Amino acid sequence: MFRTFFILLIVASTVKAQTIEFTGNIQGDDDLDQVHVINKTTKAYGITNVSGDFKILAKATDTLVFSSILYQNKEIIVNVTDVKNKHLSIKMLPYINELDEVVLGRILTGNILSDIKNMGNKKQITFADVGIPGFTGTPLTQSQRRLKEASGLKPTLGGGIGGGGVGLQLNPLINAITGRTKMLKNRVDIELRQNILTKVKLKFGNTFFEQYPLVKEKQAEFYLFCLEHKFFKENCSGSDLKTLQFLTNQYKIYLERIKK
Repeated sequence: MFRTFFILLIVASTVKAQTIEFTGNIQGDDDLDQVHVINKTTKAYGITNVSGDFKILAKATDTLVFSSILYQNKEIIVNVTDVKNKHLSIKMLPYINELDEVVLGRILTGNILSDIKNMGNKKQITFADVGIPGFTGTPLTQSQRRLKEASGLKPTLGGGIGGGGVGLQLNPLINAITGRTKMLKNRVDIELRQNILTKVKLKFGNTFFEQYPLVKEKQAEFYLFCLEHKFFKENCSGSDLKTLQFLTNQYKIYLERIKK
């Protein structure tokens, strides 16, 4: 009897300590793509596909965190039954951002004729209403407009030096010589990097430092360390998995540097 109990105890301990590759599926009402699956115990991670399927390395007693901007964060502990099944089925609840009640516009009295007179709404006339062409693309930032003006080669009537026909504006050449064009390019690059960093913070800020601890005072410095990387834009403007891999690698390098 004791021998049987001892054998069962050994088997249970072996199963508990065994790290295996789990398959899993996320169940939810919204988009199931790009849900982050993070093993808090071993720091392994994965990301779901469009069907909500994922793979993750784990063992019994490991803590798994499921995170997405569309769903509430969920945390589970892997048990022996999960290890035997080698599969996880996770139900996630949608993230609802509740706002305080607000009143927009004028308060209505219930009298239709009176309320219509008090609305005071006037339709804003656009270029489409009067039948003239207009710009419908993404507006440029101030730095982008200045760079375009500084580096653009535009034909000028009058012929410039020598007269006659179409000539070349001198401003782009002067800006290139004085370094103004280079300065504006650097400014546009900085703005783009800052915008990408803001998106990274919104998407990963809540969960990344749970897996990779860093004191609050050092987190801003870590982000700047990532921002200064030569290939920051290329690594952080693509897929979530590529961004997470970049942040993880930079985290390891950053820790080594602050230790020194």
